[in-house]
Amino acid sequence: MLVSRPLCNTLIKHPLGELAQLLGTYLKIGCDIISLSLFLWRIAARIGLPFLLELISDSLSADGLIADCILTLLPRQIVHARAVKEIHELAEAHFQECEVMVITRLHENLYRRACEVANQDINSQGSVPGILTITDERPRPLPVGPVISIITNQAERLLKGFGQRYSTVDDEEHQVASTRLRALLKNMGLKNRLSCPFEDHIVAELRPEEMLVTQRLMRTIAALRVCWMDVQGQTLTPQERMCTVDDYAVATRHLNSIQAPHFLKSLSC
Repeated sequence: MLVSRPLCNTLIKHPLGELAQLLGTYLKIGCDIISLSLFLWRIAARIGLPFLLELISDSLSADGLIADCILTLLPRQIVHARAVKEIHELAEAHFQECEVMVITRLHENLYRRACEVANQDINSQGSVPGILTITDERPRPLPVGPVISIITNQAERLLKGFGQRYSTVDDEEHQVASTRLRALLKNMGLKNRLSCPFEDHIVAELRPEEMLVTQRLMRTIAALRVCWMDVQGQTLTPQERMCTVDDYAVATRHLNSIQAPHFLKSLSC
């Protein structure tokens, strides 16, 4: 199975279903909600719509390796933050050489400072990085800014055969998938930020930061859909080059499937 059952339900009739299969081939164990979340987080940072992805993992080795596979698709501008001083230096340089920041230590000052300096207007001078934390406990203090938090043992995973598949040499199928995904990432950037013609009609009882991450996730999904269909050689209408109701539906189903049901219940269009 290349795509987990819950993820199939999330992506039903959406072009990203094909992309999830390709990602599953690349990862060699299939694509589940965690690996897709990691991929969407990477795309969001790539197009300048970053959010904090917080993985509270019951299998740090597996999730760390899966994250590393996704990060190595486009390894430049990745920072593994280990000290507050390093974060200050990046902030002073307006994160010009930092597209994503990975934190695996929950030192309070380090984590809080990373969240604070990355919680900036995306249209301000410089860039704003996406932040990823993979730990086996919930961070304290709570994160600042747009965040998607996932407790991995609450999701249906595709980890069967993980040890065998990550102990073998990459085969041709994996290498082809790697090439296609890397080309897709390289082709994406700030130009892929899309408008949303129905944004004024979205009704939600959400905190501002929750609506912010919902909007960024929807726009990331829309940008990925358009870029993927362009790569496939499909012709799109001007309306299809904007955020669609289908993109919005995938975003809300995705949030629901990662144990954030208050998003889905509060969102309507």
